[in-house]
Amino acid sequence: MPTRQSVLALYGAANDGLAKLNSSQFETFDRLNEANGIRQAAQEMLGLTGSAGERGLYRELLRYVNRPEQRISDDPVSPLTLDEIRDELLSGDALAPSWAARAIDAAYILDRTSDFVGASEDESPRLLAPALTAAPAGTQGFNRSSRLESTLANEISNDLLGNARSRLDLRTLMVKYSGLISPAVAKQDITPVLRKVKGEYCAVVTTDAYWDDIAFDKLKEAINPDNWDKYYHNFFCAMTPLLDRESGWTRVREEVSGECDRYRLRTALKFWSGLRTSGMYLNYDLDSDRAGTDRLVLVDNGYLWIAPLDPKNPADGVHVRTSKQLLISGMSATAMTAMASTMGWATNATDMFHNAIHYEKSNNAVPLSPFEVSTPDAAEKPKADVSTEWPVIVPRVPADIRDEMCSDTTDILKDGFDTAFEFAGDYAARWKDGIDLLDFQQLAQTAGDDVTEFSVKVFDKATENFRPKPATKGP
Repeated sequence: MPTRQSVLALYGAANDGLAKLNSSQFETFDRLNEANGIRQAAQEMLGLTGSAGERGLYRELLRYVNRPEQRISDDPVSPLTLDEIRDELLSGDALAPSWAARAIDAAYILDRTSDFVGASEDESPRLLAPALTAAPAGTQGFNRSSRLESTLANEISNDLLGNARSRLDLRTLMVKYSGLISPAVAKQDITPVLRKVKGEYCAVVTTDAYWDDIAFDKLKEAINPDNWDKYYHNFFCAMTPLLDRESGWTRVREEVSGECDRYRLRTALKFWSGLRTSGMYLNYDLDSDRAGTDRLVLVDNGYLWIAPLDPKNPADGVHVRTSKQLLISGMSATAMTAMASTMGWATNATDMFHNAIHYEKSNNAVPLSPFEVSTPDAAEKPKADVSTEWPVIVPRVPADIRDEMCSDTTDILKDGFDTAFEFAGDYAARWKDGIDLLDFQQLAQTAGDDVTEFSVKVFDKATENFRPKPATKGP
């Protein structure tokens, strides 16, 4: 089950649902308040509002992973339909807790918007119950073979949609069902925000997780980044360590993906590991040598901080906090934030820990590299970044983009002239018959509607030339 692709598609579908909500008419204050509540909940849970600037973010992300630099196979990553998302949620193993939490959040927002705009089940299949069935059942950690039963999922879905109005409400109700769903799902806390650095908005995603079934010392044996692809290969396709260091930082070439055999995102990273009080941390940043990796990535840094829940009893669990800051040249801030949240760089660092502590050192298993405290190199001091702006990197664009822009401009101008011609004809006919006040009111309404519709078309055409157009369905 390509979990990450399904959750990414869910975020895209939820954003499309919010866009429909924003274009709805609100006949009463109650309807307006309900719409505002859904927007607020979406911003808290997903970091999305359905604004015009977010349009097409899902297709924008697919275009990024389908670049020649990323592609592994000839088969491109295609957008998933809602029916395909539902089928994947209902099949296969249970999701890891952070993935289950994100799927539930996105499906909750999608179902609420679908209910609000009155979309039928055929138009917009309800996905919260399928997302709940994909959650790990019962255990404190997660058992991939144990899923929530569908009847219970439907009952819980009705409760959440009927009574949860915010992220806090949703998490509180999820705690109530911790006997049925792994408590780790309700404990997920993912916060996506934007931060301005050198005049550009970076996506910043922070997470907190509490695992009372992971021993600190056991985790310490496996946490070295060189090991991540050994026990969490379904996200970390390859972690290739370099022997030479940079001012004491260990250097790694990272390859990550939602489907390693189809595309890979390659990044040159460096890590600094250390101990602090009773815990340990790993800081990471972009390596100065970027050869063979994605030059469009301008910022990729953050940290993993791990401490025992009880310093006196480190075997009784760990508290994990992660943070990731990301900036990709040419990608919109909203798409970047969605990618950082849904692809799960930050949260994968917590989910993979369960794999790490159960990694078997059998005859066929590759030995794990030990945790090492980084030490500064006195002979080589790191160079401070004193630049005030990011380098200009021109992304590769399709060869026919100029023809496409000219064609789109011609189409939109033709539509505008046609609209103006129809309006002039209507005005002339009314004038000929003896125009009155009611005619003027109707003409004014028509002119306002025409200008609004034309403005939206111009905006959509402009953004389509920088983001992929919606996929067209076959006959």
